[in-house]
Amino acid sequence: HRLFDTPPDPGLAELLTSDMLETTDLLSEHIRPTTVPGLYILPAGSLTDGESPAEILFSAKLAALLTSLKREFDLILIDTAPALHFPDARLLGKFADGVILVVRSSVTPRDNVAAVAQRFQVDRVPLLGTVLNDWMPDRSADSSYAAYYTTNTR
Repeated sequence: HRLFDTPPDPGLAELLTSDMLETTDLLSEHIRPTTVPGLYILPAGSLTDGESPAEILFSAKLAALLTSLKREFDLILIDTAPALHFPDARLLGKFADGVILVVRSSVTPRDNVAAVAQRFQVDRVPLLGTVLNDWMPDRSADSSYAAYYTTNTR
């Protein structure tokens, strides 16, 4: 919501903790257009005291919401908390056509990436690929590839 300068709520949390799915026009009330033509955002929203993210994500309303959104949009991207430490990505992955891992270079250990990939495999969630953020070829451990990359791309 910060990137697109939109309020954080109402959003997903409010949709999943109320009867809004049946009574509210999703596009006008919760899903907001951005400055990019054809791109909309549904912020995370805010939980009230006593509500846990796991409880609302494990509700039957999540499946209903995602089914409704699939009818309205050509492509849905869902950003979740880190998959190794929180159940969100695994749960949402079961409703998705596939998952793309986002890995930070020189920060995320390879063992963690392998563990997450294995969890998606156990869940039978297709892993479509990986995005590697913050990779700097001139700082890479494999200096021969770094030398090739910097020499042949300038």
